[in-house]
Formats: sequence, C-alpha cells, structure tokens
Amino acid sequence: MNPSRIDVDRHRAERGFTVVELLVAMVITIVVLAVLTNLLVVSNQAGNQTQESSRSSEAEYTATTYFDADVAAASKVDGTDPVRRGVTGCGNTQSVVVLVGPGVDTAVQVRSYDVISEDGLSYLERRTCTGTSVSGAVSSSPSIRRVAQVETGSVTVHCDSDDTTPPGGDALCRKVRLSFVTQTGRNVAVEGTLTSVLAPTPTTTPTPAVAPTTGTCTILASETTWGATGGYAGSSSANHANDPLMYTYNDTNEDRSYLYFDLTQPCADTSPDWPTLPGGRSLTSVKLQLAYMGHNNAYCWIFPGISYDPQKIEALDSSAIWSEATLTGDNMPGAIRGGTYHFNRGNQGSLTTHINSVITDAVTHWYDGSWANRGFRLARDGVGDTCGRASTWASRSNGNASLRPRLVITWGTP
Repeated sequence: MNPSRIDVDRHRAERGFTVVELLVAMVITIVVLAVLTNLLVVSNQAGNQTQESSRSSEAEYTATTYFDADVAAASKVDGTDPVRRGVTGCGNTQSVVVLVGPGVDTAVQVRSYDVISEDGLSYLERRTCTGTSVSGAVSSSPSIRRVAQVETGSVTVHCDSDDTTPPGGDALCRKVRLSFVTQTGRNVAVEGTLTSVLAPTPTTTPTPAVAPTTGTCTILASETTWGATGGYAGSSSANHANDPLMYTYNDTNEDRSYLYFDLTQPCADTSPDWPTLPGGRSLTSVKLQLAYMGHNNAYCWIFPGISYDPQKIEALDSSAIWSEATLTGDNMPGAIRGGTYHFNRGNQGSLTTHINSVITDAVTHWYDGSWANRGFRLARDGVGDTCGRASTWASRSNGNASLRPRLVITWGTP
C-alpha cells in the first residue's frame, strides 16, 4: 500500500466531521423529532376525541333511557298538570321541566330535570322525589342522577301544544321534547309521549293510574367500576369507568368492584308490570344477578393448587360515597353496613342468581329510605390470589347486554 495514502487516511480520520456534515446531521435530527412530535400530538388528539365522543354517547343513552319513561308515567294529580316548565321541582329548585304522576294509592311521584352550575360548568340533572302531595314531594330530599355536562343555555323543552294556534301551553302538552348540547358540541334531543288521560270529558272522569298489587321489576346497574391497590392488583391511580369487566383479587393488594342500582329508573323488562318500581309496597323477593367471566390470566404457575372461588358482597355505608367517573384504588370507600354474603363464583359466561338476606335487607332499606343507597361492593373473600390472577365479572358496559348486572325485584301488598 502507498505510504502517502495511509497518511492521508489517518489525517482525515483525526480531523473529525466537517461543518457541512454536522449541519446535515442536525437537519436530519430536527426533521425526525418534528415528525415524532406531530405523531404524538395527533395521537393525543385522537384519544381526547374518542373520550369526548364516549361521554356524549353516554349522555344521549342516559337521557333517552329515562326521559321517555318519565313522560309516559306522568299524569294529572290533585289538579296539577302532568307537565310543567320553569317551575319548582324536586329539592325546591327551579327546573326546566317537572313531570308529575301518581305513586301508589294517594302518593305522588315527581321527576324534574334541572340545570345546575358547578365550578363554572353547567350540568343537566334528573331528580326524583315522592310525597303525599306535590308540594310535599318537591320539599322532600330528592334522588339525583347527573345526565350530562351541557353548554350553558342550551337546554330547552318543547311541547306539541306550542305549535297550535293559539299555543295551548303546558296544560295541553301531549308530547315533550328535551334538547341540549353536550360539552363536546353534540346536539341531543329526546322525546316522550304522555300515555295517561289528561283531562275529563263531559261524560267521564279520569281514573288515576295505580300500580298492580304484585309485580316484578328488573333494574340494571346504573354504575359499575373497580379499583386496585397496587402491585399485581394493578395501578392504584387508574380509573376504570366504562370498562367491560370488573375485577376481584387479593394477595394483600386487592382489586375490588362497585355496583350501584338506581331504584327509581325504568324497569328493564320487555313487558314490565309497571314502568318503574312503585313505592309503598312490600318487597317479597330480591335477586342479584352477576356474570362471572373467567380469569384475566389463563394459568398461574406459582401456586396452582389455590382455590380462587370464594367471593363476598357487602352493602356500602352511607359514608361510602363514590362514583363511576372518579373512583380509583386510592379513593375506594371501605365502610359497609349489614352483614357479608359469602359465595362462590358460579358458571363462567352466564348470569348467576344470588339470593341472600344481606342483599334483600340492603335493597329493602334503600327502597323505604331508611338507608342511603350507596350500592354494593364485590370483593375476594380472603387473601390467597397470586401473580395477578384476578376473577373478572361483566360490568354494565359489557358488550353482551344479557350479562350485565341486575336486580330482579318482586313486590306485593304492604
């Protein structure tokens, strides 16, 4: 080899990169970083849009589920029109619409839709209350369910009587339409039709609608979620709203699941005996139906002989306040009241019916108002799980609607 060529190569290696080479490398690096940053921004935007769309769909589902049944159950009581707008509703607050109807015998049930402001945001709420009179009902403590976060000033209520000439007003309202715009800009409109007799004719007198003496009402879970305390159980800061499955696990770290049933919501039966669970009756049977969906892991190689069957259900105390949207492992409530129902998981992939005094007593107390309804907690019965091998259960968001948690309640005469 030519010695002079060797010297040239050695000098070139020793001198490092030229300014031009460094500039080219910097430009390439900047372009790559810009592309990666843009991909991250687009991914975050898509995730936010998906979450916002899910919230809007949930708001539309909730409004549709309740409003149609609420209007259908409304009828004239003690001279009070079944539909009234802009008057005092449950909790003595100004409501966008108030729907009045009979409960049982002389009892009155009121359902009102209110717009409330909280931290500069507007929310649409559904409120229910009962009493021996309309004034007594609206003065009582209401049951409240938040329907959606809405744009301020977007909630309107329209009656078909508004379209007559001259307008007939609330007294002649037969069809009611509730419209609002969600926080994501989605327009939602739901409509209900009164099925009751609205006014007497010259030859007849309307007969108040009264619930049958006996009947059955199936109530689907209104909220379901779960939380973990860390380790194999999972992140304690994660929220699992809208998960299709709930989890139970205990190796000292735990997965616990929570279920809430709104007893005032419409019955989910195909042909219900009554639109909702009537008040003032005796509950003769309460069944809790849950679907065990298997393990999240196929097999645990650490201690394969362990029994994972034992589970437990407990009613939550009035101080155990939680919501599907905010529960995490860090804020899971633990206070319970009543006893503990111990059971084994049941067949995988199908509803298992649970009948026990712990369940019956809790639902009866919620029904008569002697306990605040905070729902049930579902958990592993004792320590014994390993390597994250959790039991899973169908939630209210499960894709198979026939497996979602439910209460089947039968009522009779007091």
